[in-house]
Amino acid sequence: MSLFVSCGEVSGDQYAGNLLEALAAGGASLSPWGMGGASCRRAGMEVLWSMEALQLMGVVEVLSHLPRLFRLREELVREVLRRSPRGVVLVDSPDFHLPLARRLRASGYRGPIVNLVPPTVWAWRRGRVRTLRSCMTLCLPLFPFEHAFLTSQGCVSAFRGHPLLDEVEGSSPGEGNRQVAFLPGSRSGEVRRLLPPFLEAAGILGSRGYRPVFSSAPGLREEVRRDLSCRAEAAGFEVCAASGRELLARSACGVLASGTATLEALLLRRPMVVAYAAHPLSMGLARWLVRVPFCALPNLLAGKALFPEFLQTAVTGPALAEAARGFLEAPEGRRRELDEEMDRLRGRLGERGVYPFWAERVAEAVAA
Repeated sequence: MSLFVSCGEVSGDQYAGNLLEALAAGGASLSPWGMGGASCRRAGMEVLWSMEALQLMGVVEVLSHLPRLFRLREELVREVLRRSPRGVVLVDSPDFHLPLARRLRASGYRGPIVNLVPPTVWAWRRGRVRTLRSCMTLCLPLFPFEHAFLTSQGCVSAFRGHPLLDEVEGSSPGEGNRQVAFLPGSRSGEVRRLLPPFLEAAGILGSRGYRPVFSSAPGLREEVRRDLSCRAEAAGFEVCAASGRELLARSACGVLASGTATLEALLLRRPMVVAYAAHPLSMGLARWLVRVPFCALPNLLAGKALFPEFLQTAVTGPALAEAARGFLEAPEGRRRELDEEMDRLRGRLGERGVYPFWAERVAEAVAA
């Protein structure tokens, strides 16, 4: 059974790959193909387009790539119509995948389209819910409040929990652990913006006896990975080739780009300092459109600034280092309170068994 799958982020590639493995484990006879990365390839998918094509960040940054993205979209549409798969699974990357879904429907594709990790329409650009309602057979969101909002807007949605619940367990960093994980992101643009202040913060913490270690995230373009490694090593810092999650698990605290890594830190019970930097025009547009007070997912779940966030020009080495020291040098009582708060937030992410649940829902949609 032919299944078209498309994803454009490292996290999306992991979700898609694990979904495909769960479908196979459930007995589905599939021939998946499409756009993805290493996780999809390991799950047996025929990767015809690399997910690197969509690793862009911010409205302004995307503009110069629009002609290429339009050509890519039309190429995908033509191939879907030619192969006529039993179903389509679109993972995250809404600025590419929502127009793709509309184009598929307008071109006559009538099979089921499943949107895994639908856009955060509850937070900004709520008009996108019309595409979810009219084009998507099923939405599979990551958070309970997303599911509630989608169903209230007439979308077909199913929810069990966040997939990281099955993958990440809380642990102790170990007595006297002075390692600090630096994760400057998985997209080329954010790495370029965040690496200089991260290196400065690492220098400050290193001078105070802490051990900064940088992550070269899987999924980064090779030239960006090389640049990150060279600059960090030239400054005297260790670079870890393992996943950011593994590095966080071995560290006492994390300095992170906003994104999935913040949830991984939460589930590992690691305090974090969160940074976000985009093109100034992109950030200005986001501030005008976004309806939520925080950028870090743990803070959104908590409904308060549990972990410090630094945006744009506020992302400086001294500010990041000072915030990290606030956790690293916190009294034992404060650390226990924070652990309890993180455990409470874990309970808000739903139940385990997410990938088998997703696989069942996708199989039902395709069979129907």
